[in-house]
Amino acid sequence: MKVALGVGGGIAAYKAAELARALGERGCAVEVVMTDAAREFIQPLTFASLTGRKVITGLWAGQDGSGESVLGSAVEHIRVAQDNEMLVVAPATANLIASFAHHRKRFPDNAVPGLHRHGCACAGHEHEYVAASGNTGKYPETA
Repeated sequence: MKVALGVGGGIAAYKAAELARALGERGCAVEVVMTDAAREFIQPLTFASLTGRKVITGLWAGQDGSGESVLGSAVEHIRVAQDNEMLVVAPATANLIASFAHHRKRFPDNAVPGLHRHGCACAGHEHEYVAASGNTGKYPETA
């Protein structure tokens, strides 16, 4: 199975590396997309080493500051959403979850909400998993 793994920021981001490894051991082809905040906690090289694939770190080519094309195209997150059979977002911060809930009201500010938006709208994933992270006091009891 092809899995798109969206990695949000927060201390739990290191657990996403364990998840990527475990999915790979079970025969899944894992493609990782990271938020800017996730890169503050764990480096893309970790995921590239575990999956053997390029890691997407932004919506736009050259977003890594090197001036070189990182994504190969400005809409790489759309290709990832369409090419994968499952979307897993772990850890999903409160900010990411809010971005998912309001995806039609604003333009995604990084590749993970963009991946979620295009995964839902274009690819019609039947398998989407969002693992909420953070202090449970940040999440209201009612939606």
